[in-house]
Amino acid sequence: MIIKLVVSLLIGYLFGVFKTGYFLGKLYNVDVRSKGSGNSGMTNTMRVMGKKVGIIAFLGDTLKCIIPIVITYFVFGRPDHVGLFLYITGLGAVLGDMFPFYLNFNGGKGVSSTAGIVLSLLFVTFDWKFTVLGLVVFFTTMFVTKYVSLASLTLMVSIVNETIVWGQMGLIRCLQKSPQDRIVVYIVVVILMVLSFVRHRSNIQRLINGTENKIGQKKEA
Repeated sequence: MIIKLVVSLLIGYLFGVFKTGYFLGKLYNVDVRSKGSGNSGMTNTMRVMGKKVGIIAFLGDTLKCIIPIVITYFVFGRPDHVGLFLYITGLGAVLGDMFPFYLNFNGGKGVSSTAGIVLSLLFVTFDWKFTVLGLVVFFTTMFVTKYVSLASLTLMVSIVNETIVWGQMGLIRCLQKSPQDRIVVYIVVVILMVLSFVRHRSNIQRLINGTENKIGQKKEA
């Protein structure tokens, strides 16, 4: 099974390296990495090229996580280890998003791809709890604070808490059959959270300094 998990991780990575914002920028002759925050993720794509393009970037970065998860689900994941393969494949997709080999391993921050993991729990296992609470946590934080970065980090923390608490309570249906799978999944979500904080380190510093851009705030020249 270890070989299958490694293959699943690689499949996730190969899909994850498709940087939607970067390639959308190419269509408009814009290198999103040279403007705004210099990041090729959804938020900077939206800042540089507008909301519509930013939404397309979000959808693309979400789908590039969902698609490999669906593939490994049908190839490897059924019936007893669905959750394990889902999270391992999702981890690969997030790693691909953050560290694409053709961009010198400098990609996005993995939030849109992590959202793909959450949505996969809904579409693949019909577990709606993560999606509903994730939407509530993200948009409540964003609307209250006006900081997308803080909303993203709060979402990552909530995913870890939800996964561990609900997992221990036996409320995550795809992890009910194997305690060993649950432990691995706990480790995966902690890794995702730590990586997200590392990738957001400049945002965190600006939040501390009070210089982080809010929604609707024009970036100073």
